[in-house]
Order: sequence, then structure tokens, then C-alpha cells
Amino acid sequence: MIFIILTTTALMTLIKGTEAAVMIVACEEEYVSPECVSGKIIRVLEANYGRTDRTTCGDENTLTSSSTNTSCISTTTLRIVKQECNGKQTCSVRATNDAFGDTCSYNLKYLNVSYECVNDWPVLKLTDGTVEVKNMLGEVSVNANLNVYGNMNVSNGDILTGGSSLTEFRARIAKIESASETISKLQAQLDSVPRPPICMPPGADSLQFNGTSWICACAEGWLGTSCTIPPWSEQQKIVASDGADDEIFGQFVDIDKDTIVVTSRADDKGIQSGGVYVYVRSGLSWTFEQKIVASDGEAGDRLGQSVAINGDTIVIGAYGDDDKGSNSGSVYVYVRLGTTWSLQQKIVPSDGGASDLFGHFVDLDGDTIVVGAYGDQDQGNFTGSVYVYVRSGTAWSLQHKIVADDGFANDYFGYTLSFNRDTIVVGAYGDDDKGTSSGSAYVYFRSGSTWSLQQKLNASDGAENDAFSISVAIDGDTIAVGSFLDDDDDKGINSGSVYVYVRSGTTWSEEQKLVASDGAANDLFGYPVSLVGNTLVVGAYSDDDNDASASGSAYVFVRSGSAWSAQQKLTATDGEAGDRFGYSLAIEGDTIVVGAYTDDDKGTDSGSVYVYAANHSRAT
Repeated sequence: MIFIILTTTALMTLIKGTEAAVMIVACEEEYVSPECVSGKIIRVLEANYGRTDRTTCGDENTLTSSSTNTSCISTTTLRIVKQECNGKQTCSVRATNDAFGDTCSYNLKYLNVSYECVNDWPVLKLTDGTVEVKNMLGEVSVNANLNVYGNMNVSNGDILTGGSSLTEFRARIAKIESASETISKLQAQLDSVPRPPICMPPGADSLQFNGTSWICACAEGWLGTSCTIPPWSEQQKIVASDGADDEIFGQFVDIDKDTIVVTSRADDKGIQSGGVYVYVRSGLSWTFEQKIVASDGEAGDRLGQSVAINGDTIVIGAYGDDDKGSNSGSVYVYVRLGTTWSLQQKIVPSDGGASDLFGHFVDLDGDTIVVGAYGDQDQGNFTGSVYVYVRSGTAWSLQHKIVADDGFANDYFGYTLSFNRDTIVVGAYGDDDKGTSSGSAYVYFRSGSTWSLQQKLNASDGAENDAFSISVAIDGDTIAVGSFLDDDDDKGINSGSVYVYVRSGTTWSEEQKLVASDGAANDLFGYPVSLVGNTLVVGAYSDDDNDASASGSAYVFVRSGSAWSAQQKLTATDGEAGDRFGYSLAIEGDTIVVGAYTDDDKGTDSGSVYVYAANHSRAT
């Protein structure tokens, strides 16, 4: 279904001869087809692929569901539509996720485009007594004084189209014998290239005249001499408004739809009591919503050692809490009503004990929380365990406690974990199956309310001290496992790697091992990892890319078929030594969040977070 709406903007009412703007709306999978009459060309004004209301292209579920996202904005739509349509008489653009990205999953979307049909190369007499020659696509604008050129026989604000009027204008320039240097340059510009090129792609939006010809120069943030658009661009840098020394804002991050959560060792309840900051997206900007601190927080609790968000629920680990003994740990669950977050429940395991470090890592999907307690001593010191809690109404209760059947002292089972639907992958980076601290990952599957081991994973080329499973991520039938102390592939000691596994039926097999093409010793590539669909983001927080030690970086990989390839390397535009950009990260839809927890913007090691937006449809 396609809608056409006519609108008139203030600008168009002031400029005689410009047609009213046209807005076209196409439902998902349909086409918008802007068109202009002969002698006119398209100029795109606004465009968005997503959803900003319930009624347009809506079905019964869209109209009534509380989960309908009406703040669904694609930051890349305008660029793409301009590239396809600007300067043409007709064009056609299809409203698809492949073209613009899945900006709001599980929501019907639509593409709306506002454009106008403009004359090419009009002559305009301005109110300040000058004449302007301007390509209406906005690529070039030049002015001249009417005292030099004489009366152009046009009223203030009137537009004369190109062709004869433009010829007359240029003829008057040619007759002037004592033109100033400025006017001579204007004539040279007009004579050398009567019609400057339309710079494509839109990243070449810096049209420049080099004295003899017009050239398309790449705008800031675009790549190469051909102005190739990068897949991801930095959208915003976030720092805590009350940030201070040693608060390491950004040590852990997570994102779900239009909400980002960021941890901090804030001192509101005492030194390293901890806190979590919540930010929400409005249009293209992220704004502060709330800071969460525990009402019973104390010094050393480290609320925010880990964090996860799903919908209107946040789960926060506080592994330094002492409710069951020193560093026994706890988990806080907060829920949002409107724009306010409030505590739903504090979870402490009934069998908790000193140094269990319950809450060191958490994850959340729907009404299930998984919590790591890698210091648990059920099978020896630091054998570790994982607790699974489920919600009924507003109450959370223990469903299952998981320990490794072959657990041993210092395995650190539960140091990291990731949960998706009915599958949990648990890291045990201290496991010794391939040598001391070679590491392993355990995959558990839930049937009904029963959890059972599906498979134990080891790196095919695992070796001593690789720390395989120092980070893990799962999405559907794909698991990514980081091994940040791996020395393989001639990249140097502790250069790091990531292993990708896929499931067929109930069996997991290694699909590919990934290393950074520019990897080097002590980059620690592989901590952390975040996975959505066919896109994987890998941190290398000790990378030295900005000619500074441990400035940090993050790598984006995409999968085509069964092959993974590097898409882009992300670094902070203002990165410095010791920032550790990439120590935390998360991906959701067309947004990547990267923490630099020892950035110094608000004081030494105060920390920051960078948000990246996709410039085109990512792999899905």
C-alpha cells in the first residue's frame, strides 16, 4: 500500500516557482517512486524507514500491542534515498530490511519519503541586493552584486530557470571589463564547468572548485578517494554527568532496542558500592533516563559488576555484597514503569557462602535469569556454578543450579555466560582439558524446567593458558567463544582469537576460527564478544591502534553462508593510551555500544561509552 501526501513548507511559500513538497509512504516490501515532470529534478528532503505511529501500514497487532515501537528511526534512510533519487526525474526505492536494516525487530515498518521537484540551475534575486546562481540540489551556490551586473529584471524572491536566463546572466558577466577579482573567479567557475557533477555517493558532499574544475571531496567520516561509506559510524559519546576519578563508567554495557545500560563503580553508597546508568534513544540521540543504586548498598558491593537488559527488566550483579559472607554476592532485578525504574527483587542464593562471587556475570532473556558464581566451592576452590531463576508474576524463584559434572578446582565455571531462549553457554576458562588453563565452554539446554548438558566445547587447537571461554556469546544456533591469550597464527603472544560454533540438531561443531588481520602481541583480541544473527563484534581492549598503548579497538565480522569475514575495525576518534576502548561491548539491531572504562574525560579512569550506528543494512 502506498500513500501520497502533499505538504507546503515555509521555504516553498517564499520561493515562487517551486512546487509543493510531496510525501510518499510505502509499506514494508512495497516501493516508493518519486517523479517529476520534464524540466524538473528530484530533491529529497526527508526520509525514514521504521515506524513513528501506530496507524500507518498497521495491522491489528500493531494498533493494539503494547510492544509496538513508535520511535523506530533509521539513521541511514535519508542518505540511501538521496543517493538513489537526487537529480533524477524518476526513481524507485523498495522498503525492505535488506536496504535499510531491521531498525525495530518484530514490528511492521514503512518507508516515508518527502521530496520536491526543483529547477536545475535557477537564478534568484535576493533581498540583500545580490543575484544567486544555485543548483537546487545544494551542490554549489555563487553570488554577485547587482550593482555590477545590472538589473536582472526579476523581483525579490523570484526564480528564473536555467537555460536562457542563465545564458543571459553569464552574458552580462562577459561584458564587464573592470570586474573585480571576486567576479572574475565567479565567471571562471561558471565558464569552466557549466554544470558541476552530482557527487556520489552522498559521502562526497563537499563539492570544491580547485581553480580549473569542480571536484568531489570526501566528507569527514567517509573512506577513501571514492568516498566509500563505512558500514558503521560513531553516533555519540556518552559520559556520566556526575563522573569522577576511578569510577570506570563503561566497564560493562548492554543494549535492548532503545535502551542502553552502563555500569560504574560509583561511590554513592560508599567506595565501589557501584551503580548503573540508563540511557534511552530519542530520534538519533541518547539521553539519560535514570541512575540506579541499591537502597541497601555498601562500600565494596560493586553493584554493576555485570548487567543485562531485556525489555523493561534489568538484572544487575553485585558480587561484592556480603549478605551470605564476605563477597558472597547478590543480584538486583529492576523493572521500568513509564520512565521510572524500581526494585522488583533482590536475589541471594539460599546456599550462598563467602567468596562465591555470585553475580559476577548475569544474563536475561524473557522471564529467565542466569547468574554465574565462579567462586562457588561445591567441587573445590573456584570450581564455580550457575544459577537459573524464573519469574512468575513479579516473583523470581530458583529453577536449577548447574555445576559441571567434571568440575575441578580453579576451573572458574560461570566466570562468563550467555543465555538465549533455552540454551546457556557457560565459560570455564581455567579448565585444563587442553593443558593448564586452556579453557572450555559448556552448553546446557532446557526441556520444560529441566536443564541438561548438551555438549562441552574445546578449541580444536587449544593449548595451555589460552583462556578459551574468557568470553562467550550465543544467538540461536551460533556460539562465539573468545580465547584472548591464544598465541596462534603468528600474531604473537596473547594476540587472541575467537572460535565460532554452529548447532545442527543437538550437535555443535566448530565453524571457523577468527583472528585480527592486524593482530599483534598482547592485543587480547577475543574479550569480550557480542553476537546478533550474522554479525559478531569482538573486543581487543589492549590494542595500540592510536599509537598509544592499550587505547583499544573492536572488530566487526559478518557471516555469508558459513564463512565469516572482517567488515570494519572500530576505534575511538579521540582514543588515547590506556582508554581500553573495547573492554565491554554489545550489539542490538543497527547499534553497537562500546565501553572505554578507563577514559579520562571526567577524571582519571572515569570512563566513557561510544555508540555506533549502521550506515547500511547489516547482516541479519
